Amino acid sequence: MNSSVLKSSTLLLFFYSFLCFCSPTKADYIYSVCSNYSEIASNSYKTNLNSLFSSLTTKGPLTGFYNTTSGKTPDEVFGLVLCRGDDTSNDCQICIKEASQELLQRCNSSKEGTIWYDECLLRYSSQNFFSSVTLKKELSLLNTMSASDPTRFNTILGQLMGNISSEAAFSSSQMFATGEAVVSSLQKIYGLVQCTRDLSKEDCNDCLESSIETLSSCCSGKQGGQVISKSCILRYEVYPFFRGASTRATSPPPENAMVDGKNSTTTAPTATTKGNRKKTLTIALAIVIPIIVLLVIFIALWYCLLKRKTEKASGVDREIMSIESLLFDLNTIKAATDDFADSNKLGEGGFGPVYKGNLRDGQEIAVKRLSRTSGQGVEEFKNEIILVAKLQHRNLVRLLGCCFEGQERLLVYEFVPNTSLDKFLFDPTRRAQLDWDTRYKIISGVARGILYLHEDSRLRVIHRDIKASNVFGYMSPEYAMQGLFSVKSDVFSFGVLLLEIVSGQKNSSFYLTDSSHDLLSYAWKLWTESRPLELVDSALGNMFPSNEVLKCIHIGLLCVQEDAADRPTMSSVAFMLNSYSSTLDHPAPPPLVGENRSKELQWPATRSQYSLNELDASEIEPR
Repeated sequence: MNSSVLKSSTLLLFFYSFLCFCSPTKADYIYSVCSNYSEIASNSYKTNLNSLFSSLTTKGPLTGFYNTTSGKTPDEVFGLVLCRGDDTSNDCQICIKEASQELLQRCNSSKEGTIWYDECLLRYSSQNFFSSVTLKKELSLLNTMSASDPTRFNTILGQLMGNISSEAAFSSSQMFATGEAVVSSLQKIYGLVQCTRDLSKEDCNDCLESSIETLSSCCSGKQGGQVISKSCILRYEVYPFFRGASTRATSPPPENAMVDGKNSTTTAPTATTKGNRKKTLTIALAIVIPIIVLLVIFIALWYCLLKRKTEKASGVDREIMSIESLLFDLNTIKAATDDFADSNKLGEGGFGPVYKGNLRDGQEIAVKRLSRTSGQGVEEFKNEIILVAKLQHRNLVRLLGCCFEGQERLLVYEFVPNTSLDKFLFDPTRRAQLDWDTRYKIISGVARGILYLHEDSRLRVIHRDIKASNVFGYMSPEYAMQGLFSVKSDVFSFGVLLLEIVSGQKNSSFYLTDSSHDLLSYAWKLWTESRPLELVDSALGNMFPSNEVLKCIHIGLLCVQEDAADRPTMSSVAFMLNSYSSTLDHPAPPPLVGENRSKELQWPATRSQYSLNELDASEIEPR
């Protein structure tokens, strides 16, 4: 018997470990926001920010909430971290670590940023926001499934969320509460609310009540919804999504249970029955324990399979909720653009025309209207929106939403008032406004944006249409001649753009004729003749640092080398632009330079690093 019990205990311990192994170890990202990009963080501020995140990551998991500062004015940074009230310290630590790394990438040089995960919130700012409530709602998500009886569902939901909000604000030391309510014999509602613990009870209650109002407008009659702000979070579902029992759970039955109206009693065993019972118990344990072990094995396997399936389904639901939160009503866009009036037309590209618009709240937008001859279906359009919406960087125009009603396929972006770079760079009058410092900032900003697309985003994106009118096509030779593209194709386009910014000349309409048929040939000619500064735009006069301009011309020529393998990566380009001590390689000639113009391009032995040309403007690959 002892041997059986020992074996069973060992197996039980093993499968307990197995269950723990199956538990998720990666936090679920929801959303992030960064500050006004006109406020650029100094190097000292960034150093303080790194120190702040180190402190938050270390001390945050100990209590689930921690706020502190780092540095001194004017580069002092304030920050806090909040883990969900039902998190374990290990889950909290994992979430804070991922949140800090992700926020540093997403907000880069911003002086303020906030990121939400399903398990935690992390926030920093150059301004002291401690103990101050922020009622603005950053994001609301909803489950697309509707309740069978919306009126009853909404009534019960309102009561539940009101009750647990009051509990979190006035009764809970963690300012956290969960609860459940019965809708029918087949359905319950599960709710969760939480505030940052630096708030007063009244501010916490105000934040949660405001979130409930938002919930009623965004998610009425839906089977799930979530509202997040910088001060509080609120969520409900028709399944138990939080750990442990609800803080407003039903009371357990009394200890003294009644049987047939009488107190149940137990007769003490006699001496003659004790031995038999001991023997019977031994036999029963020897039989039952192995059965229990087998049952645990089955449950463990079933749990892990179900968990994997559920996580996959919840990922799809989250994607669906993400697209729902980005939807614009067609009538709203028509009203904003005066029904796509020609007077509001900003331009037209391969995607279709672009219109300026004004929403009712005064926000200016740019609306891209997909050409009806594109052949793109609704599902393809939805998938592309979900992918593009995940790209957030200070040097990329932000996607605000989309619309697909009837035959319309519309993308809504934030409006950039200065239009595109080409409107300044190639205008004889306006290009004087672009002094060298401005041009260098544009070069560095575009490089960081492309680097984010290539390496730092959660998706790998090859832009394939980088040009001055898109800030950004300048096609690399391998793309133009054989329809092959890679990240090095974008590097080539960036090199052309860089040389255009330095020279103020457009590659496609280069006017010099002294054996130079294009800007690249002319730049290479000046480089080989040791007079590269003659490339510089005359509008700059002599108001530019020679070493910095020479470095940019050198980098531009490295980027436009004929052989894609010789071109640097965008990470190398970004490093060279920010370094004053690195030694640059000697560039090889760009395409169509020299006597042997009919020479075929020499491709690498393997073409697997390239992709075949397709119709869309950008190639997006999940990381």
